[in-house]
Amino acid sequence: MSEAGSERAHGQAAAAGARIEIYSGRYCGYCVRAKQLLKARGLVFIEHDVDADPQGRLKMIERSAGRRTLPQIFIDGRGIGGFAELYQLDRSGELDRLLAGGMGRGVGG
Repeated sequence: MSEAGSERAHGQAAAAGARIEIYSGRYCGYCVRAKQLLKARGLVFIEHDVDADPQGRLKMIERSAGRRTLPQIFIDGRGIGGFAELYQLDRSGELDRLLAGGMGRGVGG
């Protein structure tokens, strides 16, 4: 858990797999949809709520090469974008490839 208390793990930790992180906000519809998609797939992810965490928001902007919109989603440290990009990766089957170890890091939680 971060000092500001804005980080939460979702799902059951697995022995191996990709580390998924999502920067989100309380009143963000696309954040809700992204989390629903991840949960429906049974994926473990860490949520960083940046609404009340200015340092977390700055970290998100830095990690995402200046993107300020929510959500920002990372798989094994690689920014994939927001909900639209996550949805497209899921529909195309590319998300499965990324999660299957193409990036090779254990699940955090």
